[in-house]
Amino acid sequence: MRQVHLHMSENDHHDSAPDARRSSRYARRERQRTSGSGGAHSSVSPAAAPPDSEGDLSATRQSRTQNSIGRPRRPSAFLNIPFRPSYEPICIALISGLTCLGITPRLVTQIRGSKVRLTKLKRLIRACDYSFHDLSYIGRDSYSAPDGARRRVPGFNMPFECGLTIGLTGGSKHQWYVLEKVPYRAQVSLSDLNGWDPLIHSGKPSGIHRALLRVLARRANPPSPSLLHRVYLGVFEVYLDLKGKHGVIFESPDCFKEVVWTARALWIEEQEHAQSVLGPSQRTKAPQIRLNRR
Repeated sequence: MRQVHLHMSENDHHDSAPDARRSSRYARRERQRTSGSGGAHSSVSPAAAPPDSEGDLSATRQSRTQNSIGRPRRPSAFLNIPFRPSYEPICIALISGLTCLGITPRLVTQIRGSKVRLTKLKRLIRACDYSFHDLSYIGRDSYSAPDGARRRVPGFNMPFECGLTIGLTGGSKHQWYVLEKVPYRAQVSLSDLNGWDPLIHSGKPSGIHRALLRVLARRANPPSPSLLHRVYLGVFEVYLDLKGKHGVIFESPDCFKEVVWTARALWIEEQEHAQSVLGPSQRTKAPQIRLNRR
Protein backbone atom coordinates (compact mmCIF):
# COMPACT_ATOMS: atom_id res chain seq x y z
CA MET A 1 0.00 0.00 0.00
CA ARG A 2 1.33 3.41 -0.96
CA GLN A 3 2.59 5.41 2.01
CA VAL A 4 1.95 9.15 2.32
CA HIS A 5 4.55 11.16 4.20
CA LEU A 6 3.27 14.47 5.52
CA HIS A 7 6.01 16.70 6.88
CA MET A 8 4.71 18.38 10.03
CA SER A 9 6.26 20.78 12.46
CA GLU A 10 6.97 19.82 16.05
CA ASN A 11 4.06 21.95 17.23
CA ASP A 12 1.47 20.09 15.17
CA HIS A 13 -1.59 18.68 16.90
CA HIS A 14 -0.92 14.96 16.60
CA ASP A 15 -4.39 14.04 17.81
CA SER A 16 -5.67 14.81 14.31
CA ALA A 17 -3.25 12.49 12.54
CA PRO A 18 -5.61 9.47 12.66
CA ASP A 19 -8.32 11.56 11.00
CA ALA A 20 -5.96 12.60 8.23
CA ARG A 21 -4.74 9.03 7.74
CA ARG A 22 -8.30 7.76 7.54
CA SER A 23 -9.20 10.40 4.97
CA SER A 24 -6.13 9.35 2.97
CA ARG A 25 -7.30 5.75 2.97
CA TYR A 26 -10.72 6.91 1.81
CA ALA A 27 -9.16 8.81 -1.08
CA ARG A 28 -7.21 5.73 -2.12
CA ARG A 29 -10.37 3.65 -2.17
CA GLU A 30 -12.11 6.26 -4.30
CA ARG A 31 -9.21 6.33 -6.77
CA GLN A 32 -9.33 2.56 -7.08
CA ARG A 33 -13.09 2.64 -7.60
CA THR A 34 -12.77 5.21 -10.38
CA SER A 35 -9.81 3.40 -11.98
CA GLY A 36 -7.38 6.16 -11.21
CA SER A 37 -9.27 8.93 -13.01
CA GLY A 38 -9.08 12.35 -11.51
CA GLY A 39 -7.19 14.74 -13.67
CA ALA A 40 -3.58 15.57 -14.19
CA HIS A 41 -1.20 16.77 -11.55
CA SER A 42 -1.39 20.42 -10.61
CA SER A 43 1.70 22.31 -9.59
CA VAL A 44 -0.23 24.57 -7.22
CA SER A 45 0.67 23.84 -3.62
CA PRO A 46 -1.88 23.80 -0.79
CA ALA A 47 -2.38 27.08 0.94
CA ALA A 48 -0.73 27.86 4.23
CA ALA A 49 -2.62 27.06 7.42
CA PRO A 50 -5.25 29.68 8.33
CA PRO A 51 -5.02 31.74 11.52
CA ASP A 52 -6.45 30.03 14.58
CA SER A 53 -8.07 33.06 16.17
CA GLU A 54 -8.85 36.70 15.69
CA GLY A 55 -5.50 37.57 17.20
CA ASP A 56 -3.85 36.16 14.11
CA LEU A 57 -6.04 38.31 11.90
CA SER A 58 -4.29 41.44 13.15
CA ALA A 59 -0.98 40.00 11.98
CA THR A 60 -2.19 39.48 8.39
CA ARG A 61 -0.44 42.50 6.94
CA GLN A 62 2.79 41.57 8.70
CA SER A 63 2.59 37.97 7.44
CA ARG A 64 2.05 39.24 3.90
CA THR A 65 5.30 41.21 4.13
CA GLN A 66 7.18 38.27 5.59
CA ASN A 67 5.89 35.95 2.89
CA SER A 68 6.93 38.38 0.17
CA ILE A 69 10.48 38.11 1.50
CA GLY A 70 10.40 34.30 1.61
CA ARG A 71 7.93 32.18 -0.33
CA PRO A 72 4.95 33.73 -2.15
CA ARG A 73 1.88 34.29 0.01
CA ARG A 74 -1.01 31.96 -0.72
CA PRO A 75 -4.26 33.75 -1.63
CA SER A 76 -7.24 33.45 0.71
CA ALA A 77 -11.02 33.54 0.32
CA PHE A 78 -13.71 34.71 2.73
CA LEU A 79 -16.75 32.39 2.88
CA ASN A 80 -20.09 34.08 3.54
CA ILE A 81 -22.57 31.21 3.78
CA PRO A 82 -25.72 30.39 5.78
CA PHE A 83 -24.94 28.76 9.11
CA ARG A 84 -27.58 26.09 8.67
CA PRO A 85 -27.24 22.27 8.94
CA SER A 86 -28.34 21.82 5.33
CA TYR A 87 -25.38 23.98 4.21
CA GLU A 88 -22.69 21.88 5.87
CA PRO A 89 -21.97 19.95 2.62
CA ILE A 90 -21.75 23.28 0.76
CA CYS A 91 -19.25 24.57 3.32
CA ILE A 92 -17.10 21.43 3.11
CA ALA A 93 -17.23 21.54 -0.70
CA LEU A 94 -16.01 25.15 -0.67
CA ILE A 95 -13.20 24.37 1.76
CA SER A 96 -11.97 21.29 -0.08
CA GLY A 97 -12.38 22.86 -3.53
CA LEU A 98 -10.56 26.08 -2.65
CA THR A 99 -7.76 24.10 -1.01
CA CYS A 100 -7.28 22.05 -4.19
CA LEU A 101 -7.04 25.33 -6.11
CA GLY A 102 -4.31 26.64 -3.80
CA ILE A 103 -6.50 29.08 -1.86
CA THR A 104 -6.88 29.30 1.91
CA PRO A 105 -10.55 29.38 3.02
CA ARG A 106 -11.49 31.80 5.81
CA LEU A 107 -14.69 31.87 7.86
CA VAL A 108 -16.16 34.29 10.39
CA THR A 109 -16.02 31.35 12.82
CA GLN A 110 -12.37 32.27 13.29
CA ILE A 111 -13.46 35.48 15.01
CA ARG A 112 -13.87 34.61 18.68
CA GLY A 113 -16.09 36.65 20.96
CA SER A 114 -18.76 39.20 20.11
CA LYS A 115 -17.12 42.52 21.09
CA VAL A 116 -16.29 44.78 18.14
CA ARG A 117 -17.22 41.84 15.91
CA LEU A 118 -17.87 44.13 12.96
CA THR A 119 -14.37 45.59 13.19
CA LYS A 120 -12.86 42.11 13.14
CA LEU A 121 -15.12 41.03 10.30
CA LYS A 122 -14.03 44.00 8.19
CA ARG A 123 -10.39 43.18 8.92
CA LEU A 124 -10.93 39.58 7.84
CA ILE A 125 -12.63 40.58 4.59
CA ARG A 126 -9.91 43.09 3.72
CA ALA A 127 -7.25 40.45 4.32
CA CYS A 128 -8.72 38.10 1.69
CA ASP A 129 -8.16 38.09 -2.06
CA TYR A 130 -11.52 36.49 -2.87
CA SER A 131 -14.94 36.14 -1.29
CA PHE A 132 -17.89 33.87 -1.99
CA HIS A 133 -21.35 34.98 -0.85
CA ASP A 134 -24.13 32.40 -0.81
CA LEU A 135 -27.44 34.29 -0.93
CA SER A 136 -29.61 31.22 -1.52
CA TYR A 137 -31.04 30.91 2.00
CA ILE A 138 -34.35 32.77 2.18
CA GLY A 139 -35.88 31.02 5.19
CA ARG A 140 -36.56 32.38 8.65
CA ASP A 141 -34.90 31.39 11.92
CA SER A 142 -36.71 31.02 15.23
CA TYR A 143 -35.70 32.70 18.49
CA SER A 144 -37.12 33.14 21.99
CA ALA A 145 -38.79 36.52 22.43
CA PRO A 146 -38.72 38.32 25.83
CA ASP A 147 -42.30 37.23 26.44
CA GLY A 148 -41.24 33.60 26.10
CA ALA A 149 -42.91 33.06 22.74
CA ARG A 150 -41.08 31.61 19.76
CA ARG A 151 -40.72 34.07 16.91
CA ARG A 152 -39.35 33.65 13.41
CA VAL A 153 -37.25 36.28 11.66
CA PRO A 154 -35.29 36.30 8.41
CA GLY A 155 -31.49 36.28 8.53
CA PHE A 156 -29.71 39.30 7.06
CA ASN A 157 -26.07 38.37 7.71
CA MET A 158 -25.37 37.04 4.21
CA PRO A 159 -26.62 40.05 2.19
CA PHE A 160 -25.14 42.43 4.78
CA GLU A 161 -21.68 40.84 4.54
CA CYS A 162 -21.94 40.76 0.75
CA GLY A 163 -22.67 44.49 0.62
CA LEU A 164 -19.99 45.16 3.23
CA THR A 165 -17.44 43.31 1.09
CA ILE A 166 -18.35 45.21 -2.06
CA GLY A 167 -18.05 48.50 -0.20
CA LEU A 168 -14.78 47.66 1.52
CA THR A 169 -12.96 46.22 -1.49
CA GLY A 170 -14.05 48.60 -4.23
CA GLY A 171 -11.05 49.68 -6.25
CA SER A 172 -8.87 46.85 -4.93
CA LYS A 173 -7.88 43.56 -6.55
CA HIS A 174 -10.33 41.65 -4.36
CA GLN A 175 -12.67 39.46 -6.42
CA TRP A 176 -16.12 38.70 -5.02
CA TYR A 177 -18.65 36.17 -6.28
CA VAL A 178 -22.30 35.54 -5.46
CA LEU A 179 -23.55 31.97 -5.09
CA GLU A 180 -27.17 30.95 -5.59
CA LYS A 181 -29.11 27.70 -5.58
CA VAL A 182 -31.84 28.70 -8.03
CA PRO A 183 -31.21 30.37 -11.43
CA TYR A 184 -32.53 33.92 -11.89
CA ARG A 185 -33.84 34.21 -8.31
CA ALA A 186 -31.15 36.72 -7.30
CA GLN A 187 -32.39 39.04 -10.04
CA VAL A 188 -35.55 39.44 -7.95
CA SER A 189 -34.29 39.03 -4.38
CA LEU A 190 -31.32 41.38 -4.94
CA SER A 191 -32.04 43.36 -8.08
CA ASP A 192 -29.21 45.83 -7.37
CA LEU A 193 -26.82 43.08 -8.52
CA ASN A 194 -28.45 42.71 -11.92
CA GLY A 195 -25.67 42.58 -14.46
CA TRP A 196 -23.56 40.37 -12.19
CA ASP A 197 -24.27 36.71 -12.88
CA PRO A 198 -24.40 34.57 -9.71
CA LEU A 199 -22.76 31.16 -9.68
CA ILE A 200 -25.52 28.52 -9.53
CA HIS A 201 -24.68 25.46 -7.42
CA SER A 202 -28.15 23.84 -7.20
CA GLY A 203 -27.49 23.01 -3.54
CA LYS A 204 -24.97 20.30 -4.46
CA PRO A 205 -21.21 19.96 -3.76
CA SER A 206 -20.67 19.14 -7.44
CA GLY A 207 -22.30 22.47 -8.27
CA ILE A 208 -19.88 24.25 -5.95
CA HIS A 209 -16.95 22.54 -7.66
CA ARG A 210 -18.21 23.57 -11.09
CA ALA A 211 -18.57 27.15 -9.88
CA LEU A 212 -15.05 27.25 -8.43
CA LEU A 213 -13.50 25.77 -11.57
CA ARG A 214 -15.42 28.24 -13.71
CA VAL A 215 -13.95 31.32 -12.01
CA LEU A 216 -10.64 30.10 -10.57
CA ALA A 217 -9.24 27.39 -12.88
CA ARG A 218 -7.46 29.74 -15.24
CA ARG A 219 -4.13 27.98 -15.36
CA ALA A 220 -3.14 25.37 -17.95
CA ASN A 221 -3.50 22.35 -15.70
CA PRO A 222 -6.40 22.72 -13.22
CA PRO A 223 -7.70 19.86 -11.04
CA SER A 224 -10.57 17.88 -12.51
CA PRO A 225 -14.11 17.75 -11.06
CA SER A 226 -13.63 14.09 -10.15
CA LEU A 227 -10.50 14.93 -8.16
CA LEU A 228 -12.34 17.70 -6.28
CA HIS A 229 -15.17 15.29 -5.54
CA ARG A 230 -12.77 12.66 -4.25
CA VAL A 231 -11.14 15.10 -1.86
CA TYR A 232 -14.55 16.37 -0.76
CA LEU A 233 -15.76 12.86 0.12
CA GLY A 234 -12.69 12.22 2.24
CA VAL A 235 -12.93 15.55 4.04
CA PHE A 236 -16.66 15.17 4.73
CA GLU A 237 -16.12 11.71 6.19
CA VAL A 238 -13.58 13.12 8.64
CA TYR A 239 -15.80 16.14 9.36
CA LEU A 240 -18.54 13.89 10.71
CA ASP A 241 -16.12 12.75 13.42
CA LEU A 242 -14.78 16.24 14.06
CA LYS A 243 -18.31 17.56 14.49
CA GLY A 244 -18.86 15.09 17.31
CA LYS A 245 -15.62 16.18 18.94
CA HIS A 246 -15.67 19.96 18.46
CA GLY A 247 -19.21 20.84 17.37
CA VAL A 248 -20.47 22.02 13.99
CA ILE A 249 -18.03 23.83 11.76
CA PHE A 250 -20.06 27.06 11.86
CA GLU A 251 -19.62 27.36 15.63
CA SER A 252 -16.22 25.83 16.32
CA PRO A 253 -12.93 27.47 15.25
CA ASP A 254 -11.16 24.21 16.13
CA CYS A 255 -13.43 22.19 13.87
CA PHE A 256 -12.91 24.63 11.01
CA LYS A 257 -9.14 24.53 11.45
CA GLU A 258 -9.05 20.73 11.47
CA VAL A 259 -11.26 20.50 8.37
CA VAL A 260 -8.93 22.84 6.47
CA TRP A 261 -5.94 20.80 7.64
CA THR A 262 -7.59 17.55 6.49
CA ALA A 263 -8.37 19.01 3.08
CA ARG A 264 -4.75 20.06 2.72
CA ALA A 265 -3.50 16.61 3.72
CA LEU A 266 -5.69 14.93 1.13
CA TRP A 267 -4.64 17.39 -1.56
CA ILE A 268 -0.97 16.72 -0.82
CA GLU A 269 -1.63 13.01 -1.20
CA GLU A 270 -3.35 13.60 -4.53
CA GLN A 271 -0.34 15.56 -5.75
CA GLU A 272 2.04 12.81 -4.71
CA HIS A 273 -0.14 10.17 -6.32
CA ALA A 274 -0.29 12.15 -9.57
CA GLN A 275 3.50 12.37 -9.59
CA SER A 276 3.84 8.64 -9.01
CA VAL A 277 1.67 7.65 -11.99
CA LEU A 278 3.25 10.07 -14.48
CA GLY A 279 6.21 9.07 -16.58
CA PRO A 280 9.62 10.66 -15.88
CA SER A 281 9.27 13.04 -18.81
CA GLN A 282 5.85 14.23 -17.61
CA ARG A 283 6.71 14.86 -13.98
CA THR A 284 7.02 18.37 -12.68
CA LYS A 285 9.48 19.30 -10.01
CA ALA A 286 7.22 20.12 -7.09
CA PRO A 287 8.69 21.73 -3.96
CA GLN A 288 8.61 19.83 -0.68
CA ILE A 289 5.39 20.72 1.10
CA ARG A 290 5.30 21.15 4.85
CA LEU A 291 1.95 20.79 6.56
CA ASN A 292 2.25 23.34 9.36
CA ARG A 293 -0.75 23.91 11.58
CA ARG A 294 -0.24 27.29 13.21
